[in-house]
Amino acid sequence: MSDFKAEGVLIPFYHYPSLNDSKIEQLIKLKSRYPACEVIAIINPNNGIFEKEQFNFSKMILDLHRGGVECIGYLYTGFGKRDLEDIKSNIYAWKRVYKKYGIEGIFVDEVKCDERLFYKEVAKEVRRFFQRVVMNPGTRCSEELFGDIVVCHENSAQSFVTPTHSKSAYLAYGIERLELDKASLMDFVYITERSGSNPWEELSGYLEEIMQRIDFHNSLNKKRIKSQLQSDK
Repeated sequence: MSDFKAEGVLIPFYHYPSLNDSKIEQLIKLKSRYPACEVIAIINPNNGIFEKEQFNFSKMILDLHRGGVECIGYLYTGFGKRDLEDIKSNIYAWKRVYKKYGIEGIFVDEVKCDERLFYKEVAKEVRRFFQRVVMNPGTRCSEELFGDIVVCHENSAQSFVTPTHSKSAYLAYGIERLELDKASLMDFVYITERSGSNPWEELSGYLEEIMQRIDFHNSLNKKRIKSQLQSDK
């Protein structure tokens, strides 16, 4: 296997869960099988808009959290046009309703690169309640954004992308043949063959291959570090 930078997968899990859900069970099993691969799942009830708890989403978040999957909540921003107070209310709803079940961060969608001050305020509000901010401009921005992870590529094509942020993610859909080398510089990767109005409804058929490769390299790097530390004594 060639060198691969990714430390995990960032999964837009835009899926309406049932109480005995095979997709959730599949993801938990994959995380157990490849423990060195970090897994972040974006949870998206009703485009992230809600006022009260839905039990199937609570159970989904709790089950994934217990299975070692980090769950973050979806938040749309209208490319900087959505009212900031409305966004703050939405962030607080995630804290009030679902944080207790395992929501650990927020996925900030529809990000406009040149609205940095707007997104600085959004990130600041998220960090009042959560440890993780993921920004999604879906392309490379010329300046650093305020996310812990920034999605530099969200497209229906695979292409080589050079990250411009400290932690970068790569999302691709409608992909007929997996070419992981094109995302080799990214920290988080998710590629699916699915397409249509919601290509994120089903888990990718490539997911196990991606997680296996990340797990292999993460485990190998840990062994290298351990060996180096022992040789330095």
